Amino acid sequence: MSHGTSDPHGQAALMLCESLVHVLVERGVISLRDALEAVDTAAEAKLTTEGEAEPRSIALLRAIGASLGAGGKP
Repeated sequence: MSHGTSDPHGQAALMLCESLVHVLVERGVISLRDALEAVDTAAEAKLTTEGEAEPRSIALLRAIGASLGAGGKP
């Protein structure tokens, strides 16, 4: 999944986190429901701490949630 960010360190960190969540779900360490809830919580926290929506970061989190929900790979 392309995250479309101009920060290569942030992009690498986000891709690693997404990959880890996929592995945790696939191995049954956490449920898909819990993983999706974590993504939603991160999106809500981002909205709350920024004061205003930051569409790009929220869109990235939503894309990760969609990837998990569809059983897709990062």
